[in-house]
Amino acid sequence: MLKSKTLKIGGMDFEVTPEPYGPAQELLFRVLKSTGPALIELLCGSKTRAEIGDEVLKTAALRAIQDLTFAETKAIEAILAKSTRITLPDGKRPFLDSAQNLAFDGEIMRWLGWYRFALEVNFKGFFDSMGLGGVAP
Repeated sequence: MLKSKTLKIGGMDFEVTPEPYGPAQELLFRVLKSTGPALIELLCGSKTRAEIGDEVLKTAALRAIQDLTFAETKAIEAILAKSTRITLPDGKRPFLDSAQNLAFDGEIMRWLGWYRFALEVNFKGFFDSMGLGGVAP
């Protein structure tokens, strides 16, 4: 059974459930396709996060920004929003895919926090196994 995680981001509760097998495959492929070259930069010659120097981290981050497209970001967001619930002030708990304006209007940092949290819920184990805990999503 997939276990959800909840985090308060910018004053709003976000409950993210990991994607089931099929959508998780698509999500992993999309994330690796758009950030893979940057991850390879990070992994070259490094076995742990402690071995990754600032220059390598900077180069990888710049590469990720260069390679990532808005369309791909929105496609990843669409997958993640279907498995995220938000808690509204009135207690209602809609899925994020139908309530993005309520969650993010005027709150771009909240969106960034949710995006990272949702990726972490889905891929923390994967990135931890590569020694990238705390670096990639």
